[in-house]
Amino acid sequence: MVEERTQVIRIMFRLPSVYVQEATDAGYFDVLRSILFWCITQQGNLDEYVLWDKAELRSFITHHRQLVKNKKKLAFARKYFIPVAKEVDKWRDDCAFFVFGYLVKKFAEQVILAEREEKKIWVASFFNLTLNIFKKVEQPTQPPKGELL
Repeated sequence: MVEERTQVIRIMFRLPSVYVQEATDAGYFDVLRSILFWCITQQGNLDEYVLWDKAELRSFITHHRQLVKNKKKLAFARKYFIPVAKEVDKWRDDCAFFVFGYLVKKFAEQVILAEREEKKIWVASFFNLTLNIFKKVEQPTQPPKGELL
């Protein structure tokens, strides 16, 4: 990457939670904000990991003991944690789908149409530490001798 020309495009996505008004009206926006940040930063790598699992709620409550020591805030966290976690999970999927399914694809098409020298497009995000590399794959005009497609 050091030797190559690099173009950096930064895109920030904001999560417009549907629970903001309820949390604000109840006076528990701090709890909602904590749930949102907790859920956004959790990265489950196991196949069985589910962000809105009750065990994740227990972990949140344990980690935020000071925040939810008020019984009403604790009740708010218990009521809204799972729906907010599902909202965050869908938002994360939508962001990734937009970036990889639309933006990167459109950018790659324009690079190919312009016949630029770029052979690869590297995409990284703060969602995880994965580097995604997109490159044009040349299709053989005829299969190699003795092989079927």
